[in-house]
Amino acid sequence: MSTLKHTQEQLDDLDKLGLNTGPIIVLTLLQYRVEADYSEHPEQSPCSGREAYGRFIQLVYPMAVKLNAKVVFRAPVLHHLIAPKEERWDDFSIVEWPTVSRFKELLTSEDYQSITFHRLAALENSRVLVCEREAGDAYGRV
Repeated sequence: MSTLKHTQEQLDDLDKLGLNTGPIIVLTLLQYRVEADYSEHPEQSPCSGREAYGRFIQLVYPMAVKLNAKVVFRAPVLHHLIAPKEERWDDFSIVEWPTVSRFKELLTSEDYQSITFHRLAALENSRVLVCEREAGDAYGRV
């Protein structure tokens, strides 16, 4: 199973969650290739996976902002305190979306589809986790 691209089934499963009335949080974990794989796009200049992902971010960020998404936090991973030894993540991001439908609107847009080759060239592995945004102190309700 690919950990770089979503499937239509995975998108359809989002609708079944019933989260379309409020904000969601999308947590993304990224593992970069040492060298970006632009073999299907030889017109692109060679670069590292991190640099290729930067190209993707430059293009996708304005699209996300137009859909009212907000980057809450983005940072490099410094240490894997509790994780399998073979697991490695380089960066992570947390983005708040107003609704699931807005997030899906980005993922299914032609503009987004036209730039995903940068993301695919950049990444060795990834995870995209969709979470419900809870108001207040969620830990106080455990």
